[in-house]
Amino acid sequence: MSKYAKALIAGTSAVTLMFVPAFADDTTEIENTQVNDAADVLSLLRLDTGDAGNATLATAAMGNALEVDVNEPHDVSNDQSFSGSVRAEAETTLNSLDGTAITSATAIGNAAVFDFESDADLTSTQTAADGSTVDAAATLNVNAYAMSSITASQAAANAVEINAETASVVGQFTQDSGADVSARTTLNAPTGGLGWMAAGAAAANGNNITTSGFDADQILDIDQTNRGRISSDMQVEARGGSEFMTVASQAQGNGVDLNNQWGYAHIQGQQTNDGEVDANTRVVIDDFDIDSIIMASEAIGNSALLSNQGADTWMGVAQTNRANVNATTTFEGGVGGEVTGSAAAYGNAATSYVCSNCPGVEARGQVNQTNSGNVTSTFQTTYQSGWGVIGSATAVGNSATFVSERPGESE
Repeated sequence: MSKYAKALIAGTSAVTLMFVPAFADDTTEIENTQVNDAADVLSLLRLDTGDAGNATLATAAMGNALEVDVNEPHDVSNDQSFSGSVRAEAETTLNSLDGTAITSATAIGNAAVFDFESDADLTSTQTAADGSTVDAAATLNVNAYAMSSITASQAAANAVEINAETASVVGQFTQDSGADVSARTTLNAPTGGLGWMAAGAAAANGNNITTSGFDADQILDIDQTNRGRISSDMQVEARGGSEFMTVASQAQGNGVDLNNQWGYAHIQGQQTNDGEVDANTRVVIDDFDIDSIIMASEAIGNSALLSNQGADTWMGVAQTNRANVNATTTFEGGVGGEVTGSAAAYGNAATSYVCSNCPGVEARGQVNQTNSGNVTSTFQTTYQSGWGVIGSATAVGNSATFVSERPGESE
């Protein structure tokens, strides 16, 4: 996920737990089985007002949701399957706003969140059936002005989040999705302006695993398969912009992101993407005056990220992408300030990074990447006059990066 999308998007989760008695090995067993069978799950949240000081809207829809928060050793088993549709929509409509408008929508087919403060063995299987849909839409409509706004949408067929502290976590993860997933964020001010600050993001994922650890060992064995179409769309249309604007779209078929400190970090397994991946960011502003606009789009078939501090890493993934991957960033404007834009598309991307205070700590691994899909990135800008433009477009079939450095060093 791009750094802009990461900074702007926050998910929510519901709680569903099933406990069984402790076994003789002094670990407590948790077993969770959930089936959302051909059901439609819908969450709608709308606000229509004239003038306001602040406005906050956040909505979430999930086919299946699990949260586990434990501080003793546990063996955990999770099995979630989803078919049907999940849709979350949040829309804020106003005349003028002197404070901040926050509008967010999150839609997930299968969601699981794990917080561990002691050792854990974890097995998780998530399945989103072919023909199912997951859609999130967040919209801000402004008539006159909004001084500050944050608008974000996030959608995923299967999602796992792990937070580990002073723990050893060994996990096996299977994620399989044939669902079409879309995230749409819109900033709409055709007769008004977007004030001092405006931020927007749209993020869509087929399968996603995100982990963070402190003073923890993390060993992940993954098997991710995506067949559905994944699309993210970030749109801005306004008569006047904002002095500081950051907007981004991010789409990926399969993703795993392990971030760790002061413990061994390990990812192994495979990722296979057969679903088209599209990320689109488009900004149209008649008058962007003294504005500074940052905009980005990122599309990835398969993504594996591993970052560790103070201990060894191992990255061992096989990535296969057979679908088209497209990232498009477009700006259209009149007279105004400066624009910084980027578009990045990857069939397969794997990165392993380790930072150490001690010699001998290394980033190790074995990566096997195969791409047969078309990979396209486009950045385009058209405007009458302004301070300047900085633009980049990157398209890569296969990318693998291993980095090991000490604090204060860069290569």
